[in-house]
Amino acid sequence: MTGFPSALAGPKRVRYDLTGIPVILYLRASQDRWGNSISVDSQYDEGHEFCTEAGATIVAVYSDNDLSGSTYATEARGGYEQALSDLIAGRGKMLWTFDHSRAQRDIEVYGRLRRICMETGALWAYGGRVYDMSDPVDRAATLRDAVEAEGAALNISIHSTRGIRARAKRGDHPGPKAYGYKPYYCQETGKSLGWYVVEEEKRVIRMIVDWLLGEKPRTLNWIARELNRLGIPTPRDRQWDRRKVSNLVDTSKHEKEWDAFLASLTPEDREWAYTVVERVTVGATPKDVAKYYNVNKVPYFHPSKWCGTKVKNIALSPPSAGLRRYKKQIMMRQEPDPNAPEGFRLVPIDTNWDEIKTYEEHLKLKALLEDKDRRASEPHPERVKHLWTGIATCGECGDKICSVFDKGMLRYRCAVKSCVLRRQDLTDAWLTEQALLLLEREDAAQIFRMHDEKGEAGKAQDDLDALRAQLADFRRQAVQKKISAESFAYFEAELLPEIEKAEERLRRALLPAVLETVVGKVDVRAAFLSLDVVQQRKILRAIMAPKIYKTKKKVRGKLDTTTIDPGFRYVVPPTMPGDEHQESGADLVGAA
Repeated sequence: MTGFPSALAGPKRVRYDLTGIPVILYLRASQDRWGNSISVDSQYDEGHEFCTEAGATIVAVYSDNDLSGSTYATEARGGYEQALSDLIAGRGKMLWTFDHSRAQRDIEVYGRLRRICMETGALWAYGGRVYDMSDPVDRAATLRDAVEAEGAALNISIHSTRGIRARAKRGDHPGPKAYGYKPYYCQETGKSLGWYVVEEEKRVIRMIVDWLLGEKPRTLNWIARELNRLGIPTPRDRQWDRRKVSNLVDTSKHEKEWDAFLASLTPEDREWAYTVVERVTVGATPKDVAKYYNVNKVPYFHPSKWCGTKVKNIALSPPSAGLRRYKKQIMMRQEPDPNAPEGFRLVPIDTNWDEIKTYEEHLKLKALLEDKDRRASEPHPERVKHLWTGIATCGECGDKICSVFDKGMLRYRCAVKSCVLRRQDLTDAWLTEQALLLLEREDAAQIFRMHDEKGEAGKAQDDLDALRAQLADFRRQAVQKKISAESFAYFEAELLPEIEKAEERLRRALLPAVLETVVGKVDVRAAFLSLDVVQQRKILRAIMAPKIYKTKKKVRGKLDTTTIDPGFRYVVPPTMPGDEHQESGADLVGAA
Protein backbone atom coordinates (compact mmCIF):
# COMPACT_ATOMS: atom_id res chain seq x y z
CA MET A 1 0.00 0.00 0.00
CA THR A 2 1.65 3.21 -1.16
CA GLY A 3 2.62 5.73 1.44
CA PHE A 4 3.06 3.07 4.15
CA PRO A 5 6.53 2.20 5.45
CA SER A 6 7.70 -1.38 5.40
CA ALA A 7 6.84 -3.61 8.31
CA LEU A 8 10.56 -4.31 8.62
CA ALA A 9 11.52 -0.69 9.23
CA GLY A 10 13.96 0.30 12.00
CA PRO A 11 13.20 0.42 15.70
CA LYS A 12 12.17 4.10 15.72
CA ARG A 13 8.43 4.69 16.09
CA VAL A 14 6.84 5.11 12.65
CA ARG A 15 4.30 7.87 12.03
CA TYR A 16 1.50 7.05 9.59
CA ASP A 17 -1.01 9.12 7.71
CA LEU A 18 -4.31 7.27 8.12
CA THR A 19 -6.61 10.25 7.66
CA GLY A 20 -10.22 9.17 7.24
CA ILE A 21 -9.61 5.45 7.74
CA PRO A 22 -12.22 3.88 10.08
CA VAL A 23 -10.45 1.86 12.78
CA ILE A 24 -11.74 -0.87 15.08
CA LEU A 25 -9.94 -1.19 18.40
CA TYR A 26 -9.80 -4.67 19.92
CA LEU A 27 -8.61 -4.94 23.53
CA ARG A 28 -7.91 -8.15 25.44
CA ALA A 29 -6.32 -9.16 28.73
CA SER A 30 -5.79 -12.83 29.63
CA GLN A 31 -6.00 -12.29 33.39
CA ASP A 32 -7.80 -9.61 35.35
CA ARG A 33 -8.21 -10.98 38.87
CA TRP A 34 -10.21 -8.08 40.27
CA GLY A 35 -12.24 -7.17 37.19
CA ASN A 36 -10.83 -3.64 37.06
CA SER A 37 -9.86 -3.91 33.36
CA ILE A 38 -6.60 -2.07 34.08
CA SER A 39 -4.73 -3.72 31.22
CA VAL A 40 -7.66 -3.24 28.86
CA ASP A 41 -7.92 0.44 29.79
CA SER A 42 -4.20 1.01 29.19
CA GLN A 43 -4.53 -0.68 25.79
CA TYR A 44 -7.35 1.70 24.90
CA ASP A 45 -5.21 4.71 25.81
CA GLU A 46 -2.43 3.41 23.55
CA GLY A 47 -4.82 2.74 20.68
CA HIS A 48 -6.49 6.14 21.02
CA GLU A 49 -3.10 7.88 20.96
CA PHE A 50 -2.02 5.92 17.87
CA CYS A 51 -5.20 6.80 15.94
CA THR A 52 -5.06 10.46 16.99
CA GLU A 53 -1.47 10.84 15.76
CA ALA A 54 -2.28 9.08 12.45
CA GLY A 55 -5.56 10.95 11.87
CA ALA A 56 -7.63 7.74 11.85
CA THR A 57 -11.20 7.60 13.12
CA ILE A 58 -12.17 5.10 15.81
CA VAL A 59 -15.57 3.67 14.83
CA ALA A 60 -15.85 0.80 17.35
CA VAL A 61 -14.14 -0.54 20.45
CA TYR A 62 -14.47 -4.17 21.50
CA SER A 63 -12.88 -5.91 24.45
CA ASP A 64 -12.55 -9.36 26.01
CA ASN A 65 -11.32 -8.89 29.54
CA ASP A 66 -9.88 -11.84 31.47
CA LEU A 67 -10.09 -14.15 28.43
CA SER A 68 -7.32 -16.20 26.87
CA GLY A 69 -6.52 -16.08 23.17
CA SER A 70 -4.44 -19.27 23.10
CA THR A 71 -5.20 -22.75 21.81
CA TYR A 72 -6.06 -23.67 25.42
CA ALA A 73 -8.86 -21.11 25.69
CA THR A 74 -12.18 -22.59 26.81
CA GLU A 75 -14.41 -19.53 26.39
CA ALA A 76 -15.56 -17.80 23.22
CA ARG A 77 -14.33 -14.22 22.74
CA GLY A 78 -17.44 -12.24 21.90
CA GLY A 79 -15.62 -8.96 21.39
CA TYR A 80 -13.17 -10.48 18.91
CA GLU A 81 -15.98 -12.03 16.88
CA GLN A 82 -17.78 -8.68 16.74
CA ALA A 83 -14.59 -6.97 15.54
CA LEU A 84 -14.17 -9.51 12.73
CA SER A 85 -17.85 -9.15 11.78
CA ASP A 86 -17.36 -5.38 11.42
CA LEU A 87 -14.32 -5.95 9.16
CA ILE A 88 -16.28 -8.36 6.97
CA ALA A 89 -19.23 -5.95 6.76
CA GLY A 90 -16.91 -3.07 5.79
CA ARG A 91 -17.66 -0.95 8.86
CA GLY A 92 -13.96 -0.77 9.57
CA LYS A 93 -10.91 -0.71 7.32
CA MET A 94 -8.29 -1.42 9.95
CA LEU A 95 -8.07 -3.54 13.10
CA TRP A 96 -5.85 -2.20 15.89
CA THR A 97 -4.51 -4.39 18.69
CA PHE A 98 -1.89 -3.56 21.30
CA ASP A 99 0.35 -6.38 20.08
CA HIS A 100 0.06 -9.52 17.98
CA SER A 101 -0.92 -11.76 20.89
CA ARG A 102 -3.87 -9.53 21.84
CA ALA A 103 -5.61 -10.83 18.70
CA GLN A 104 -4.67 -14.48 19.24
CA ARG A 105 -2.00 -16.99 20.23
CA ASP A 106 -3.29 -19.59 17.80
CA ILE A 107 -2.02 -20.11 14.23
CA GLU A 108 -5.45 -21.20 12.97
CA VAL A 109 -7.13 -18.09 14.36
CA TYR A 110 -4.35 -15.95 12.86
CA GLY A 111 -4.99 -17.55 9.45
CA ARG A 112 -8.65 -16.59 9.67
CA LEU A 113 -7.82 -12.94 10.42
CA ARG A 114 -5.25 -12.81 7.62
CA ARG A 115 -7.77 -14.21 5.14
CA ILE A 116 -10.40 -11.65 6.16
CA CYS A 117 -7.90 -8.81 5.76
CA MET A 118 -6.84 -10.05 2.31
CA GLU A 119 -10.45 -10.43 1.11
CA THR A 120 -11.65 -7.05 2.44
CA GLY A 121 -8.47 -5.03 1.95
CA ALA A 122 -8.41 -4.21 5.65
CA LEU A 123 -5.20 -3.37 7.49
CA TRP A 124 -3.96 -4.70 10.80
CA ALA A 125 -2.01 -2.50 13.21
CA TYR A 126 -0.13 -3.63 16.29
CA GLY A 127 3.08 -2.77 18.09
CA GLY A 128 3.08 0.75 16.60
CA ARG A 129 3.09 -0.55 12.99
CA VAL A 130 0.55 -1.11 10.24
CA TYR A 131 0.54 -4.33 8.23
CA ASP A 132 -1.01 -4.77 4.78
CA MET A 133 -1.89 -8.41 4.13
CA SER A 134 -1.69 -7.89 0.37
CA ASP A 135 2.06 -7.31 0.87
CA PRO A 136 4.03 -10.61 1.03
CA VAL A 137 6.64 -9.01 3.31
CA ASP A 138 3.95 -7.98 5.81
CA ARG A 139 2.33 -11.41 5.64
CA ALA A 140 5.67 -13.06 6.40
CA ALA A 141 6.29 -10.70 9.33
CA THR A 142 2.88 -11.31 10.91
CA LEU A 143 3.26 -15.05 10.39
CA ARG A 144 6.56 -15.05 12.28
CA ASP A 145 4.89 -13.14 15.10
CA ALA A 146 1.99 -15.61 15.12
CA VAL A 147 4.36 -18.58 15.43
CA GLU A 148 6.23 -16.90 18.29
CA ALA A 149 2.95 -16.02 20.06
CA GLU A 150 1.67 -19.59 19.88
CA GLY A 151 5.04 -20.90 21.11
CA ALA A 152 4.94 -18.45 24.01
CA ALA A 153 1.44 -19.63 24.90
CA LEU A 154 2.65 -23.23 24.86
CA ASN A 155 5.56 -22.40 27.19
CA ILE A 156 3.27 -20.50 29.54
CA SER A 157 0.92 -23.47 29.64
CA ILE A 158 3.75 -25.94 30.33
CA HIS A 159 5.22 -23.84 33.13
CA SER A 160 1.80 -23.16 34.65
CA THR A 161 0.89 -26.85 34.53
CA ARG A 162 4.16 -27.81 36.24
CA GLY A 163 3.58 -25.22 38.94
CA ILE A 164 0.00 -26.31 39.58
CA ARG A 165 0.99 -29.98 39.71
CA ALA A 166 3.83 -29.20 42.12
CA ARG A 167 1.40 -27.35 44.41
CA ALA A 168 -0.99 -30.29 44.24
CA LYS A 169 1.76 -32.80 45.11
CA ARG A 170 2.74 -30.70 48.13
CA GLY A 171 -0.85 -30.70 49.33
CA ASP A 172 -1.25 -26.93 48.95
CA HIS A 173 -4.80 -25.68 48.59
CA PRO A 174 -6.20 -25.12 45.07
CA GLY A 175 -6.95 -21.67 43.67
CA PRO A 176 -10.71 -21.25 44.14
CA LYS A 177 -11.62 -21.42 47.81
CA ALA A 178 -13.94 -24.23 48.87
CA TYR A 179 -17.11 -23.83 50.91
CA GLY A 180 -16.24 -24.13 54.57
CA TYR A 181 -12.90 -22.33 54.24
CA LYS A 182 -11.30 -18.93 53.78
CA PRO A 183 -7.72 -18.14 52.78
CA TYR A 184 -5.31 -16.24 55.01
CA TYR A 185 -2.33 -14.30 53.71
CA CYS A 186 1.14 -13.24 54.75
CA GLN A 187 0.97 -9.59 55.80
CA GLU A 188 4.41 -8.84 54.39
CA THR A 189 4.32 -10.59 51.01
CA GLY A 190 0.58 -11.03 50.42
CA LYS A 191 1.20 -14.71 49.62
CA SER A 192 -1.54 -17.16 50.55
CA LEU A 193 -0.59 -19.28 53.54
CA GLY A 194 -3.48 -21.69 53.34
CA TRP A 195 -7.11 -22.01 54.40
CA TYR A 196 -8.73 -21.77 57.79
CA VAL A 197 -12.10 -23.29 58.67
CA VAL A 198 -15.16 -21.04 58.74
CA GLU A 199 -17.14 -22.35 61.70
CA GLU A 200 -20.58 -21.31 60.40
CA GLU A 201 -20.02 -23.08 57.09
CA LYS A 202 -18.44 -26.07 58.82
CA ARG A 203 -21.64 -26.46 60.84
CA VAL A 204 -23.70 -26.54 57.63
CA ILE A 205 -21.44 -29.18 56.06
CA ARG A 206 -21.68 -31.36 59.17
CA MET A 207 -25.48 -31.02 59.17
CA ILE A 208 -25.64 -32.17 55.54
CA VAL A 209 -23.28 -35.11 56.14
CA ASP A 210 -25.12 -36.24 59.28
CA TRP A 211 -28.50 -35.97 57.59
CA LEU A 212 -27.35 -38.07 54.63
CA LEU A 213 -25.46 -40.74 56.60
CA GLY A 214 -27.67 -40.96 59.67
CA GLU A 215 -29.80 -43.95 60.63
CA LYS A 216 -32.77 -42.15 59.08
CA PRO A 217 -31.17 -40.64 55.97
CA ARG A 218 -32.78 -37.56 54.49
CA THR A 219 -33.17 -36.75 50.82
CA LEU A 220 -31.28 -33.98 49.09
CA ASN A 221 -34.48 -32.03 48.50
CA TRP A 222 -35.55 -32.44 52.14
CA ILE A 223 -32.19 -31.07 53.27
CA ALA A 224 -32.50 -28.15 50.84
CA ARG A 225 -35.95 -27.27 52.20
CA GLU A 226 -34.70 -27.48 55.78
CA LEU A 227 -31.70 -25.24 55.09
CA ASN A 228 -33.97 -22.70 53.42
CA ARG A 229 -36.36 -22.87 56.38
CA LEU A 230 -33.50 -22.19 58.77
CA GLY A 231 -32.46 -19.18 56.69
CA ILE A 232 -28.93 -20.47 56.05
CA PRO A 233 -27.23 -18.61 53.15
CA THR A 234 -26.12 -20.66 50.16
CA PRO A 235 -22.51 -20.75 48.95
CA ARG A 236 -21.71 -17.50 47.12
CA ASP A 237 -25.09 -16.11 48.18
CA ARG A 238 -26.10 -12.96 46.29
CA GLN A 239 -22.93 -13.01 44.21
CA TRP A 240 -23.08 -12.27 40.50
CA ASP A 241 -22.03 -14.71 37.82
CA ARG A 242 -22.11 -14.88 34.05
CA ARG A 243 -25.37 -16.87 34.01
CA LYS A 244 -27.26 -14.35 36.15
CA VAL A 245 -26.16 -11.46 33.94
CA SER A 246 -27.15 -13.31 30.76
CA ASN A 247 -30.55 -14.25 32.20
CA LEU A 248 -31.15 -10.63 33.18
CA VAL A 249 -30.36 -9.44 29.65
CA ASP A 250 -32.63 -12.12 28.16
CA THR A 251 -35.47 -11.10 30.51
CA SER A 252 -35.14 -7.46 29.41
CA LYS A 253 -36.05 -8.49 25.86
CA HIS A 254 -39.55 -9.59 26.95
CA GLU A 255 -41.65 -6.66 28.09
CA LYS A 256 -44.08 -8.44 30.43
CA GLU A 257 -41.39 -10.51 32.13
CA TRP A 258 -39.14 -7.48 32.46
CA ASP A 259 -41.89 -5.34 34.00
CA ALA A 260 -42.75 -8.11 36.47
CA PHE A 261 -39.09 -8.51 37.42
CA LEU A 262 -38.60 -4.76 37.93
CA ALA A 263 -41.72 -4.63 40.09
CA SER A 264 -40.07 -7.06 42.52
CA LEU A 265 -37.05 -4.76 43.01
CA THR A 266 -36.40 -1.70 45.11
CA PRO A 267 -35.90 1.62 43.27
CA GLU A 268 -32.13 1.36 43.83
CA ASP A 269 -32.01 -2.21 42.48
CA ARG A 270 -34.01 -1.15 39.42
CA GLU A 271 -31.25 1.33 38.55
CA TRP A 272 -28.66 -1.44 38.91
CA ALA A 273 -30.73 -3.71 36.66
CA TYR A 274 -30.91 -1.07 33.92
CA THR A 275 -27.16 -0.50 34.26
CA VAL A 276 -26.38 -4.22 33.86
CA VAL A 277 -28.41 -4.46 30.65
CA GLU A 278 -26.86 -1.26 29.31
CA ARG A 279 -23.28 -2.41 29.96
CA VAL A 280 -23.86 -5.68 28.07
CA THR A 281 -25.65 -3.86 25.24
CA VAL A 282 -22.67 -1.59 24.58
CA GLY A 283 -20.27 -4.54 24.36
CA ALA A 284 -19.24 -5.66 27.85
CA THR A 285 -19.27 -9.41 28.37
CA PRO A 286 -21.51 -10.96 31.06
CA LYS A 287 -18.38 -12.24 32.77
CA ASP A 288 -16.89 -8.73 32.93
CA VAL A 289 -20.10 -7.28 34.33
CA ALA A 290 -20.44 -10.00 36.97
CA LYS A 291 -16.84 -9.52 38.09
CA TYR A 292 -17.24 -5.74 38.26
CA TYR A 293 -20.30 -5.95 40.51
CA ASN A 294 -18.73 -8.55 42.79
CA VAL A 295 -15.54 -6.50 43.19
CA ASN A 296 -17.58 -3.40 44.00
CA LYS A 297 -19.66 -5.30 46.59
CA VAL A 298 -22.96 -4.86 44.76
CA PRO A 299 -25.16 -7.80 45.84
CA TYR A 300 -27.41 -9.65 43.46
CA PHE A 301 -31.06 -8.64 43.74
CA HIS A 302 -32.50 -11.75 45.39
CA PRO A 303 -30.98 -14.25 47.84
CA SER A 304 -30.14 -17.65 46.40
CA LYS A 305 -32.09 -20.72 47.51
CA TRP A 306 -30.78 -24.14 48.41
CA CYS A 307 -31.67 -26.94 46.02
CA GLY A 308 -30.84 -30.65 45.83
CA THR A 309 -27.95 -30.03 43.44
CA LYS A 310 -26.30 -27.49 45.74
CA VAL A 311 -26.65 -29.84 48.70
CA LYS A 312 -25.11 -32.68 46.69
CA ASN A 313 -22.18 -30.52 45.57
CA ILE A 314 -21.41 -29.52 49.16
CA ALA A 315 -21.72 -33.12 50.36
CA LEU A 316 -19.32 -34.41 47.67
CA SER A 317 -16.79 -31.56 47.90
CA PRO A 318 -13.31 -33.20 48.16
CA PRO A 319 -11.63 -30.28 49.99
CA SER A 320 -13.96 -30.62 52.98
CA ALA A 321 -12.54 -34.16 53.40
CA GLY A 322 -8.98 -32.81 53.25
CA LEU A 323 -8.51 -34.14 49.69
CA ARG A 324 -6.49 -32.39 46.98
CA ARG A 325 -7.60 -32.79 43.38
CA TYR A 326 -5.52 -32.35 40.24
CA LYS A 327 -7.13 -32.75 36.83
CA LYS A 328 -10.30 -34.08 38.53
CA GLN A 329 -8.34 -36.86 40.27
CA ILE A 330 -7.61 -37.14 43.98
CA MET A 331 -3.87 -36.90 44.65
CA MET A 332 -2.69 -40.13 46.31
CA ARG A 333 0.57 -41.48 47.70
CA GLN A 334 1.88 -44.99 48.35
CA GLU A 335 1.88 -46.31 51.89
CA PRO A 336 3.56 -49.63 52.80
CA ASP A 337 1.03 -52.41 53.41
CA PRO A 338 2.32 -56.00 53.75
CA ASN A 339 -1.22 -57.34 53.27
CA ALA A 340 -1.59 -55.76 49.83
CA PRO A 341 -0.48 -57.76 46.75
CA GLU A 342 1.84 -54.95 45.63
CA GLY A 343 3.20 -54.37 49.14
CA PHE A 344 1.62 -50.93 49.37
CA ARG A 345 -1.73 -49.20 49.19
CA LEU A 346 -2.74 -45.77 47.96
CA VAL A 347 -3.88 -43.18 50.48
CA PRO A 348 -4.70 -39.48 50.02
CA ILE A 349 -1.76 -37.10 50.33
CA ASP A 350 -1.54 -34.86 53.39
CA THR A 351 -2.93 -31.37 52.80
CA ASN A 352 -2.28 -28.07 54.54
CA TRP A 353 -5.87 -27.50 55.68
CA ASP A 354 -8.10 -29.23 58.22
CA GLU A 355 -10.77 -31.70 57.16
CA ILE A 356 -14.43 -31.18 58.06
CA LYS A 357 -15.59 -34.67 57.17
CA THR A 358 -13.56 -37.87 57.20
CA TYR A 359 -12.30 -39.73 54.15
CA GLU A 360 -14.57 -42.66 55.08
CA GLU A 361 -17.57 -40.34 55.18
CA HIS A 362 -16.56 -38.93 51.81
CA LEU A 363 -16.44 -42.42 50.27
CA LYS A 364 -19.83 -43.30 51.73
CA LEU A 365 -21.34 -40.13 50.34
CA LYS A 366 -19.91 -40.86 46.89
CA ALA A 367 -21.35 -44.38 46.98
CA LEU A 368 -24.74 -43.07 48.08
CA LEU A 369 -25.02 -40.09 45.77
CA GLU A 370 -23.14 -41.14 42.63
CA ASP A 371 -23.75 -44.88 42.24
CA LYS A 372 -26.54 -45.33 39.71
CA ASP A 373 -27.47 -48.71 41.17
CA ARG A 374 -27.87 -47.44 44.73
CA ARG A 375 -29.98 -44.48 45.72
CA ALA A 376 -28.95 -42.42 48.71
CA SER A 377 -32.43 -42.32 50.19
CA GLU A 378 -36.06 -42.51 49.34
CA PRO A 379 -37.38 -39.74 47.06
CA HIS A 380 -40.16 -38.91 49.54
CA PRO A 381 -39.67 -40.72 52.88
CA GLU A 382 -43.03 -39.54 54.17
CA ARG A 383 -44.76 -41.27 51.24
CA VAL A 384 -42.95 -44.63 51.37
CA LYS A 385 -45.44 -47.47 51.96
CA HIS A 386 -44.10 -50.51 50.12
CA LEU A 387 -41.06 -52.63 50.96
CA TRP A 388 -39.80 -53.74 47.58
CA THR A 389 -40.81 -51.08 45.03
CA GLY A 390 -37.72 -49.69 43.35
CA ILE A 391 -35.60 -52.50 44.86
CA ALA A 392 -36.98 -55.55 43.10
CA THR A 393 -36.70 -55.61 39.32
CA CYS A 394 -38.37 -57.43 36.45
CA GLY A 395 -36.32 -60.45 35.44
CA GLU A 396 -37.62 -60.19 31.88
CA CYS A 397 -36.83 -56.57 30.95
CA GLY A 398 -34.84 -55.25 33.92
CA ASP A 399 -37.24 -52.42 34.82
CA LYS A 400 -38.17 -51.58 38.40
CA ILE A 401 -41.17 -53.16 40.09
CA CYS A 402 -43.98 -50.83 41.17
CA SER A 403 -47.11 -51.28 43.30
CA VAL A 404 -50.54 -51.13 41.64
CA PHE A 405 -54.12 -51.72 42.78
CA ASP A 406 -55.56 -54.50 40.63
CA LYS A 407 -58.73 -56.57 41.06
CA GLY A 408 -59.33 -55.40 44.57
CA MET A 409 -55.81 -55.88 45.94
CA LEU A 410 -52.25 -54.51 45.77
CA ARG A 411 -49.90 -56.23 43.35
CA TYR A 412 -46.31 -55.81 42.26
CA ARG A 413 -45.98 -55.21 38.53
CA CYS A 414 -43.23 -54.38 36.06
CA ALA A 415 -43.33 -50.57 35.90
CA VAL A 416 -42.99 -50.17 32.12
CA LYS A 417 -44.01 -53.24 30.14
CA SER A 418 -46.10 -55.09 32.74
CA CYS A 419 -44.06 -58.24 32.08
CA VAL A 420 -44.77 -59.73 35.52
CA LEU A 421 -47.51 -59.49 38.13
CA ARG A 422 -47.51 -60.83 41.72
CA ARG A 423 -49.64 -60.41 44.81
CA GLN A 424 -47.90 -57.82 46.94
CA ASP A 425 -48.66 -59.26 50.39
CA LEU A 426 -47.36 -62.71 49.47
CA THR A 427 -44.28 -61.32 47.75
CA ASP A 428 -43.50 -59.04 50.70
CA ALA A 429 -43.81 -61.91 53.14
CA TRP A 430 -41.64 -64.36 51.18
CA LEU A 431 -38.85 -61.94 50.23
CA THR A 432 -38.71 -60.45 53.73
CA GLU A 433 -38.50 -63.97 55.18
CA GLN A 434 -35.45 -64.62 52.98
CA ALA A 435 -33.86 -61.41 54.26
CA LEU A 436 -34.54 -62.34 57.90
CA LEU A 437 -33.12 -65.84 57.42
CA LEU A 438 -29.94 -64.22 56.14
CA LEU A 439 -29.76 -61.64 58.94
CA GLU A 440 -30.34 -64.37 61.56
CA ARG A 441 -27.39 -66.47 60.45
CA GLU A 442 -24.72 -66.95 63.10
CA ASP A 443 -22.07 -65.80 60.64
CA ALA A 444 -24.02 -62.70 59.51
CA ALA A 445 -21.48 -60.31 61.06
CA GLN A 446 -18.71 -62.10 59.18
CA ILE A 447 -20.72 -62.12 55.93
CA PHE A 448 -21.16 -58.37 56.07
CA ARG A 449 -17.72 -57.76 57.60
CA MET A 450 -19.19 -55.75 60.43
CA HIS A 451 -15.85 -55.72 62.27
CA ASP A 452 -13.60 -54.69 59.40
CA GLU A 453 -11.06 -52.01 60.09
CA LYS A 454 -12.09 -48.45 59.37
CA GLY A 455 -9.89 -48.08 56.30
CA GLU A 456 -11.42 -50.99 54.38
CA ALA A 457 -13.59 -48.71 52.26
CA GLY A 458 -10.54 -46.65 51.35
CA LYS A 459 -8.62 -49.75 50.25
CA ALA A 460 -11.55 -50.96 48.16
CA GLN A 461 -11.89 -47.53 46.54
CA ASP A 462 -8.15 -47.45 45.78
CA ASP A 463 -8.29 -50.87 44.12
CA LEU A 464 -11.33 -49.90 42.10
CA ASP A 465 -9.79 -46.61 40.94
CA ALA A 466 -6.57 -48.37 39.93
CA LEU A 467 -8.40 -51.03 37.89
CA ARG A 468 -10.62 -48.48 36.17
CA ALA A 469 -7.59 -46.32 35.34
CA GLN A 470 -5.82 -49.36 33.89
CA LEU A 471 -8.80 -50.20 31.68
CA ALA A 472 -9.10 -46.56 30.58
CA ASP A 473 -5.42 -46.56 29.64
CA PHE A 474 -5.82 -49.68 27.49
CA ARG A 475 -8.90 -48.11 25.88
CA ARG A 476 -6.94 -44.94 25.09
CA GLN A 477 -4.10 -46.98 23.56
CA ALA A 478 -6.61 -48.86 21.42
CA VAL A 479 -8.14 -45.61 20.15
CA GLN A 480 -4.65 -44.32 19.32
CA LYS A 481 -3.91 -47.65 17.59
CA LYS A 482 -0.96 -48.33 19.89
CA ILE A 483 -2.44 -51.75 20.62
CA SER A 484 -4.67 -53.90 18.43
CA ALA A 485 -8.41 -54.34 18.94
CA GLU A 486 -7.79 -58.01 19.75
CA SER A 487 -5.31 -57.07 22.49
CA PHE A 488 -7.75 -54.57 23.99
CA ALA A 489 -10.53 -57.17 23.97
CA TYR A 490 -8.24 -59.55 25.86
CA PHE A 491 -7.27 -56.94 28.46
CA GLU A 492 -10.89 -55.87 28.88
CA ALA A 493 -12.04 -59.45 29.42
CA GLU A 494 -9.38 -59.85 32.11
CA LEU A 495 -10.08 -56.57 33.89
CA LEU A 496 -13.88 -56.42 33.91
CA PRO A 497 -14.31 -59.34 36.36
CA GLU A 498 -11.69 -57.75 38.63
CA ILE A 499 -13.54 -54.44 38.50
CA GLU A 500 -16.79 -56.19 39.44
CA LYS A 501 -15.06 -57.80 42.43
CA ALA A 502 -13.64 -54.44 43.53
CA GLU A 503 -17.08 -52.84 43.22
CA GLU A 504 -18.53 -55.60 45.38
CA ARG A 505 -15.83 -55.09 48.03
CA LEU A 506 -16.54 -51.38 48.09
CA ARG A 507 -20.29 -51.98 48.30
CA ARG A 508 -19.73 -54.36 51.21
CA ALA A 509 -17.43 -51.88 52.97
CA LEU A 510 -20.08 -49.16 52.69
CA LEU A 511 -23.04 -51.09 54.10
CA PRO A 512 -25.51 -48.81 55.92
CA ALA A 513 -24.96 -48.11 59.61
CA VAL A 514 -28.54 -49.15 60.40
CA LEU A 515 -27.51 -52.76 59.66
CA GLU A 516 -25.61 -52.76 62.96
CA THR A 517 -28.92 -52.28 64.82
CA VAL A 518 -30.11 -55.69 63.57
CA VAL A 519 -27.15 -58.03 62.96
CA GLY A 520 -26.01 -59.82 66.10
CA LYS A 521 -29.09 -58.98 68.18
CA VAL A 522 -30.75 -61.62 70.36
CA ASP A 523 -34.03 -61.22 68.48
CA VAL A 524 -33.17 -60.19 64.93
CA ARG A 525 -36.79 -60.25 63.76
CA ALA A 526 -37.98 -57.97 66.52
CA ALA A 527 -35.09 -55.58 65.89
CA PHE A 528 -35.88 -55.47 62.17
CA LEU A 529 -39.62 -55.03 62.61
CA SER A 530 -39.07 -52.22 65.12
CA LEU A 531 -37.52 -50.11 62.36
CA ASP A 532 -39.63 -47.85 60.18
CA VAL A 533 -40.16 -48.73 56.53
CA VAL A 534 -37.42 -46.35 55.30
CA GLN A 535 -34.80 -48.02 57.51
CA GLN A 536 -36.04 -51.50 56.57
CA ARG A 537 -35.74 -50.65 52.88
CA LYS A 538 -32.22 -49.35 53.42
CA ILE A 539 -31.19 -52.73 54.83
CA LEU A 540 -33.05 -54.71 52.18
CA ARG A 541 -31.55 -52.65 49.35
CA ALA A 542 -28.07 -53.23 50.76
CA ILE A 543 -28.28 -57.02 51.05
CA MET A 544 -30.66 -58.07 48.24
CA ALA A 545 -31.55 -57.26 44.64
CA PRO A 546 -34.55 -59.50 43.83
CA LYS A 547 -35.69 -60.35 40.32
CA ILE A 548 -39.18 -61.51 39.47
CA TYR A 549 -39.69 -63.61 36.34
CA LYS A 550 -42.78 -64.69 34.43
CA THR A 551 -44.63 -67.71 35.75
CA LYS A 552 -46.59 -70.36 33.84
CA LYS A 553 -48.34 -71.63 36.94
CA LYS A 554 -51.90 -70.60 37.64
CA VAL A 555 -52.17 -70.61 41.40
CA ARG A 556 -54.77 -69.06 43.69
CA GLY A 557 -53.85 -67.77 47.10
CA LYS A 558 -50.28 -68.95 46.65
CA LEU A 559 -46.99 -67.55 45.36
CA ASP A 560 -44.82 -69.22 42.73
CA THR A 561 -41.47 -68.73 44.43
CA THR A 562 -39.60 -70.76 41.81
CA THR A 563 -39.74 -67.70 39.51
CA ILE A 564 -38.41 -65.25 42.10
CA ASP A 565 -34.67 -64.81 42.59
CA PRO A 566 -33.98 -63.24 46.02
CA GLY A 567 -30.79 -61.72 44.62
CA PHE A 568 -28.56 -62.03 47.68
CA ARG A 569 -25.61 -59.75 47.11
CA TYR A 570 -22.99 -61.48 49.25
CA VAL A 571 -23.98 -65.10 49.89
CA VAL A 572 -25.63 -68.06 48.24
CA PRO A 573 -29.33 -68.39 49.14
CA PRO A 574 -29.92 -69.81 52.63
CA THR A 575 -32.27 -72.74 53.15
CA MET A 576 -35.57 -71.75 51.55
CA PRO A 577 -39.14 -72.53 52.55
CA GLY A 578 -41.26 -74.57 50.19
CA ASP A 579 -41.70 -73.64 46.58
CA GLU A 580 -45.16 -72.27 47.20
CA HIS A 581 -46.05 -69.93 50.05
CA GLN A 582 -49.53 -70.20 51.57
CA GLU A 583 -51.53 -66.99 51.78
CA SER A 584 -52.55 -67.52 55.40
CA GLY A 585 -49.33 -69.15 56.62
CA ALA A 586 -48.14 -68.43 60.13
CA ASP A 587 -44.70 -67.39 58.87
CA LEU A 588 -45.99 -64.26 57.18
CA VAL A 589 -43.94 -61.38 58.63
CA GLY A 590 -45.49 -58.04 59.30
CA ALA A 591 -43.34 -56.01 56.94
CA ALA A 592 -43.95 -52.51 58.17
